[in-house]
Amino acid sequence: KLSRGVDDECKTHELAEAAVRAGPSRLAIHARTKRDGYTPPAYCEKIPPFNKYKNFSVGANSDNWKVEDAIIWHNNSHCQDLLL
Repeated sequence: KLSRGVDDECKTHELAEAAVRAGPSRLAIHARTKRDGYTPPAYCEKIPPFNKYKNFSVGANSDNWKVEDAIIWHNNSHCQDLLL
């Protein structure tokens, strides 16, 4: 599982590159920064850049409480997997 950053998302690309080097088969992206914690909202629209890495499957992790939420997240994150 990877957050989009610590205090802000300026290092998101570097975090993703580090994940690629680690060689996962799957990666869950938490759609908030560490500072955001679990406080809404989560930003599913910030996840698509991670989908460019074809080395592993990307899953969106955040705010999927109802079927309607999952549909919105799937459409906006473009992830193969949604995690609760």
